[in-house]
Amino acid sequence: MALKITQNYARNFCKFGVKRDGELTSIEVHSIGTAQNSADPIRQYMNQSRPPGIVHAIISADVPDTVVEILPDDNAVWADAGYGNHHSFTFEIAESDYMRYTSGANYTITNREKFLADVWRGYLTAVEYVALKCEKFGFNPLEMMPNGLHRVYSHDEGRQKGLSSAHVDPSHLWKAIGKTMDSFRSEVAARMGIAERTDKTQAYHFIGSEKEKAEKALELIRRCDDSGILWSVTAAQWVLESGYCTTDLAQKANNCFGMKCSLSGNTWKSVWDGVSKYTKVTAEQDKSGHEYHVTADFRKYPSIEDSIKDHSLYLLGAMNGSVRRYLCVEQCANYRSTIQLIKNGGYATDTKYVDKICNIIQRFNLDRYDAECIEKRGKAPAASLPYSVRVKEPINIKSGPKASCSVVGTCHPGVYTIVDEEQATKHTWGKLLSGAGWIRLDQCERA
Repeated sequence: MALKITQNYARNFCKFGVKRDGELTSIEVHSIGTAQNSADPIRQYMNQSRPPGIVHAIISADVPDTVVEILPDDNAVWADAGYGNHHSFTFEIAESDYMRYTSGANYTITNREKFLADVWRGYLTAVEYVALKCEKFGFNPLEMMPNGLHRVYSHDEGRQKGLSSAHVDPSHLWKAIGKTMDSFRSEVAARMGIAERTDKTQAYHFIGSEKEKAEKALELIRRCDDSGILWSVTAAQWVLESGYCTTDLAQKANNCFGMKCSLSGNTWKSVWDGVSKYTKVTAEQDKSGHEYHVTADFRKYPSIEDSIKDHSLYLLGAMNGSVRRYLCVEQCANYRSTIQLIKNGGYATDTKYVDKICNIIQRFNLDRYDAECIEKRGKAPAASLPYSVRVKEPINIKSGPKASCSVVGTCHPGVYTIVDEEQATKHTWGKLLSGAGWIRLDQCERA
């Protein structure tokens, strides 16, 4: 992301050219507190002799990566009637044209999609800009100062410490996108290389219309999912279950498929770390279609790619007794049979689930790559070989990787090493390290 920073100083300000009267110790984050998403009108308003408030810079929300600096870094400001005026570099983030303040920090939204796009643009630009300023000033955004504030703090945090005026920005705005000052500081630190940075896809990267989000999801699934499950089905499930990546679960946990920490008592080869979770109330349906609510723990992922992969691994590995719950899901030839198999396996309680998924696929033409997905089946790289499998009940050993091959022995309960794989018409077969023959991999599990 390349920031577009312009300097257009507010020279009419009565203290323009007057240096701050305290040591620069920190950066204070504000949002403007009015329905305005462009930096230029805000700058014009502040460019008077005695404005109600003035800061060092303004971040636009109507266009990405755009910052207008209106005072030199060391200039005095009227930002928060407190600590920030004397010790902080301060900036405002423009808000949105698609909101209306009602009372105090309360507001209504006139167009949710455009409102969220504005808020995200302002937030993402602020991350990059604060990282740049921290590097210039030598600040660690995660460091706590003796007064209880971080080196990077918000107007609201200053208020809570009794060091700033009684404003709650930008907390009242960022809650709409599931962000806090803690997550903001972490992302700034990541940009600076202070914390581990992920270049994988995050929920906030999905901006735009429903069609644009569905397209982005399909392309992402096409790149990262080699499970053999039709990409159209996974993309449509992503749309339905994450609300185009807008649900709390998606925004706060990168969990796009409602994956709970525990699913049907199953364990399977998973990309989830087994620890990170997000707790929320969720709606379920009984067999009659009646809705009820439960509180549950859901998996939290570092990226959307991890959510996609774990979802596919679940469909491939979940068991119902000694039989795979979604047997042959990676071999279905069309999306309706795929989603019907998934529904029949107990995946969803919604009685209209199959029709909803099919309608989404048809609406956005999500099956355009399904032929490619089918063609790639059986061509996945064998980089994971060899690996171990656990056999829980006795299964037949075949002379070759086909159901028609003769039985040459029995695998009794235990752990075995697989050195090769072959995809047959209905099943994937694994070759035993001992050379005894081949076993059906859907009759065992990864160890």
